[in-house]
Amino acid sequence: MVLTAQAETRLLPRPKRGRPPKGEEAPTQIVWVVSAGVELDPDAVVHERRHASCFPLVTDHLDTPGWDDARILAEYRHQGIVEGTTGFRWLKGPAAVSPMFLKTPTRMRALGLVMVLALMVRNYWQFQMRKAARDAGEKIMHPFTKRPVSNLTAEMAMEHFGGMQALRLRIEGGPWRRVPGRLSEVALLILGYLGVSETVFWTPARPEMPGLRI
Repeated sequence: MVLTAQAETRLLPRPKRGRPPKGEEAPTQIVWVVSAGVELDPDAVVHERRHASCFPLVTDHLDTPGWDDARILAEYRHQGIVEGTTGFRWLKGPAAVSPMFLKTPTRMRALGLVMVLALMVRNYWQFQMRKAARDAGEKIMHPFTKRPVSNLTAEMAMEHFGGMQALRLRIEGGPWRRVPGRLSEVALLILGYLGVSETVFWTPARPEMPGLRI
């Protein structure tokens, strides 16, 4: 951005009405007018384009001969079938990764590790949920189609827990307590398949450590 300032002389209104006397000079005032202009910086454009074109990938082909960046990216885009069954499609969603801005390779590796661990947990409890339902000879209601299915995904299962809330309540200066909302029958069924109590939503776990106060 380029700024330029230029002085201008402007006439001011006379303090009195009527025709000015002969020879009277009109009152004036000098003001500064600032103009702003934008000039394109080619180096900044190149830098921003390079920054926007960064596409970090988590891969174990770091030292594998023949696996350059172009091949890794191409293979990554060919994994639609694998992504659909393991949750990687959700991992690439805008709500999951896009708002995170990582500026160093170390932070990218750390995020990749956290995401892989999260997907392992996701796949494990999806397997447990489906297996328990299959062993019980039951199906789980799909949150959108409202039809029982035997292959409900973890993402669709979480839809049954949407809007879960717990209120904090204190009566006459007593201790604060959490009053949970009511889970749907399908949500309770899913928790039963996973062997998890519904109290996990409003009762934080207390570590069993001597001398520790919470």
